[in-house]
Amino acid sequence: QRCRPIRSGSNHKKPFETRVVQHMLQGPRDLPEVLKEFEEKALACTDNLALLFKLGRLYLRNGNPEDARRAYQKILSQDPENVAARVEAALCEAHLHQYDEAIFHLEEALARQPQSSGVLIAFSRVYEQKGDVENHLAFLRRAANSAAKHPEIRLQLAEKLRRYGDFSGAIREYRTLLELNPDLETARFGLATLLMKQEQFWEAIEHLQTLLQHHPSAHDAQFNLGQCYFRLKRYELAATVLVAAQRGLRNNPILRFLLAQTWAQLGDFDRSLVLLEKLVEENEDNQGYQKALGEAFIRAGEFDSARAIFEILARANPEKPDYTIRWAQVLHQQKHFPEVLPILQSLFARHPGHIEGHRIFGETLLAMGRLKEAREEFAKTLMVSESYLPGLQGMVNVSRAMIDPEAEYKALQKLLIFDPGNVSVVFRLGQLERQLKLPTSLDRFRKVTEMSPLSDMGRESAYYLRHSKG
Repeated sequence: QRCRPIRSGSNHKKPFETRVVQHMLQGPRDLPEVLKEFEEKALACTDNLALLFKLGRLYLRNGNPEDARRAYQKILSQDPENVAARVEAALCEAHLHQYDEAIFHLEEALARQPQSSGVLIAFSRVYEQKGDVENHLAFLRRAANSAAKHPEIRLQLAEKLRRYGDFSGAIREYRTLLELNPDLETARFGLATLLMKQEQFWEAIEHLQTLLQHHPSAHDAQFNLGQCYFRLKRYELAATVLVAAQRGLRNNPILRFLLAQTWAQLGDFDRSLVLLEKLVEENEDNQGYQKALGEAFIRAGEFDSARAIFEILARANPEKPDYTIRWAQVLHQQKHFPEVLPILQSLFARHPGHIEGHRIFGETLLAMGRLKEAREEFAKTLMVSESYLPGLQGMVNVSRAMIDPEAEYKALQKLLIFDPGNVSVVFRLGQLERQLKLPTSLDRFRKVTEMSPLSDMGRESAYYLRHSKG
């Protein structure tokens, strides 16, 4: 049979080409055999451009970009106006890191088809491979704008922007997609997840609810909706949606963890603890779950269980001071003061100057009546940070326990500098000034009545003011 030239745009297929397609569908294992057969046919039909075009793609698929480039160059030597061949030749050059040649071919193709989304996408791919992110995204955006009927291009653009961290840009593209294609659920879901990252929870909720109106059992959408409600502290709504999501995502540990946190916020500690204990049992090495379980035990008032968890975490991870601090705090809360001191001393050996450790040490010594030592510990916290409010409050408390009004007054003045809105500090200053017969006490009491008129301190301040006028 005589070989006839076939342009790459023709729909005509010869029986041989059909056989090649069938061979290709058998998988990569038969690729060398198919390639050899194709090469033999191409040699016999050098003017068959469609055959050369397919051969080039087959070379590229087989990892031979140089042979593919030669095949496309043969096409272009016979048909310089062949845009598809120019695009493929450019992609071959990019595979060979010959980016200038690739861009030259694409510029020639674009000059012939200025609005071709295929050429613009090829430009984008070449610049992506070159590492030129700006041009990669610019050409992908041009392709999206030139092919409004192909939303998948703009969807790809949005995903690329998201991958590169341009969340605002990705949000704009998703919104554009939804204006043109309001039923495009992939775009709506992608937009909702990005809005959540930007903490625009109410708008994210609107999109997720729209998705769920069409697909009530879309469990991923329910899960994200539950996260939005949780972040907005709408815990009852969060619990309802997360329970629904769990029907389809029963083994999702993140969902179960969030649901446990939600139950805890609602005060349903039984459900919260059951979920967390199960997560810890299934994920023995997950310290985040263990820590959350310990915190849940504290909120539920089960301090012995909380202490056991934080003790295990602290002993297993001495390099992480937070666990030791929490262990000491639980013991302090249980008033096991003698046990707290050696735990914190071991903490200081590994983490000297730990400000929270010295605070708890000071509060423990204060509770034990060792006032001078307690004052020294609070002073250590202020050496680390003079604006450390718990340390300043500790100095106030120690001075008051020592019945030293002048020292307490000085400590309160320092505390007020860094915490000017603290009503109790202003009130106590007024009391001390009245006790020390300083003229500024009335100004303090007036300030308290302005800051908190309905509180006990506000009413007592009003009494002092009336009494002083009497």
